[in-house]
Amino acid sequence: MIAARQTEYFKEVDKAVLRAIMYFDVFNYPITAEEALAFAPMPVEKST
Repeated sequence: MIAARQTEYFKEVDKAVLRAIMYFDVFNYPITAEEALAFAPMPVEKST
């Protein structure tokens, strides 16, 4: 049996933004990119 190497595909900040998007998706409410950053469960800085 070959041991599989676990790879981290998403950084913690990516996961935080995805959590915010998925939360609003439950209620079928579309959000903007700014709202996704604002409602992420951790501080996220907007990159240019």
